Amino acid sequence: AAGLWTTPTELVKIGRALSKSYREGGLLRKKTARRMLTPFMDSYGLGIQSFRGDIGYHDGWNEGFLTTWLFSLREDLCVAVMFNRSTDELDWKQTYIAIELFQTAEEDLAEKPSKRSLKALCGKYEHPDDAEICVDEVFMQDGKLYAKFLGDDEFTSQLYPIGKKTFGRKGGFTKIIFGENCLTTGGITCKKL
Repeated sequence: AAGLWTTPTELVKIGRALSKSYREGGLLRKKTARRMLTPFMDSYGLGIQSFRGDIGYHDGWNEGFLTTWLFSLREDLCVAVMFNRSTDELDWKQTYIAIELFQTAEEDLAEKPSKRSLKALCGKYEHPDDAEICVDEVFMQDGKLYAKFLGDDEFTSQLYPIGKKTFGRKGGFTKIIFGENCLTTGGITCKKL
């Protein structure tokens, strides 16, 4: 891995080409790209992690260099961030910068839901006691949508639109799909109380 020399521009070109191949074919056949990006070991496909089922991700660091690379499998969107210095602190900061850039672009590309439709999503949700992580409550604050998550740790995160009735979690890779009086996240469907 330390022998790979590239630039953020080249990584963005590759990410966009893989995304297009995944959706419709291109640089790779659609079938090949889908096999390559399908997780088979934890969240890894062929050298690329899959988050939320619609994001390709890889990062790396070695002596003196840091890289974070994310691309969407739904649309033409890719972010690559590189530093020519490596420390644990810089690694985490760079990762958060890349995620924030990616999520801001995703939100900008999404259709903006009305405040009325956001309010309809608010409420408490039932969830299984043994779930690793689940949504306990969805609420509005300062005109923005938030979710209270339960699991090993309890935390609250802002949600942002990524599709029709589909939201991402700011700062993380959780996807929440709202249905008729329910929501689904991580394969677990929770009914609205």
